[in-house]
Amino acid sequence: MKKIIWSLLILCLSACSSKEDRAIEICKKAKITEMRIDNANIVTWEDYANSRVEQNPNEKYKWGAKKALEDGIYIVSFTNEEDWGNFWEVTLEQQTVRDIVSNEYLSRKYGFSEFDRNRNFVITEITTDTLSLERERIIYEYTKDKKVIYKLSGKIKNNTGKNLTSAEVKAELKVIFKDKTIMGVADYHYYSGSGWFTHKHSNFRNEVSISNPWLPDTERAFSLATKGIEEIYLDYEPEYVILEVHIEAEDPIGFYYDKNIEEYFLMEKWMNMKK
Repeated sequence: MKKIIWSLLILCLSACSSKEDRAIEICKKAKITEMRIDNANIVTWEDYANSRVEQNPNEKYKWGAKKALEDGIYIVSFTNEEDWGNFWEVTLEQQTVRDIVSNEYLSRKYGFSEFDRNRNFVITEITTDTLSLERERIIYEYTKDKKVIYKLSGKIKNNTGKNLTSAEVKAELKVIFKDKTIMGVADYHYYSGSGWFTHKHSNFRNEVSISNPWLPDTERAFSLATKGIEEIYLDYEPEYVILEVHIEAEDPIGFYYDKNIEEYFLMEKWMNMKK
């Protein structure tokens, strides 16, 4: 009896393992369609993985796969020792392969987030936090039609321990459907007493520069507003509505930072606007 149970267990483990191996092989042989590759020798995801190894000879990479919650679907990975790398959704029966990180819907579905959890920058105070339907102001004129705009202002603390001489804060409002993502980018907007304006600066009210560095453990006030998203999208219910806040900063001796520092889930605000 024990031999029978042990044999069945081995068969079960072998079947599970073979499915994982099959998912990896399907992924390796799949042609790259989600991103543009300038190298003509890189056609499949296996080619891409091999190029990563060649570019980073001191890194140790490994292929892996695990079953997703849905039957017949596996998450295949190609990562270094710190688990940074590439991830794909592989469907065994259809033999389809989709890059997760480049797909806004899949990255949210499987819990992949790119924001910095080390808290090098922290939003310590929020004074404006609104998702509204209004006419968008660009320089000195308003748009004819109303659009969905997100406005955020407050203070950000520098926890890097560096004297920063350049810094920009940006944001993206992402309305994520299964097959499409609509984005409103807050690149360079600022608030004045008479309204929100577009300019070519950093969204900090007090610009960071060599003559005005952002010192460690100090705060800087910021104001930003996303570019408008057309009102028609309020007729639909997306899978996710998210605001990502991003900082790019550097010091004078080589430190460079370029990451998302925070993300806000705005689905409830979006649905309230539909009512």
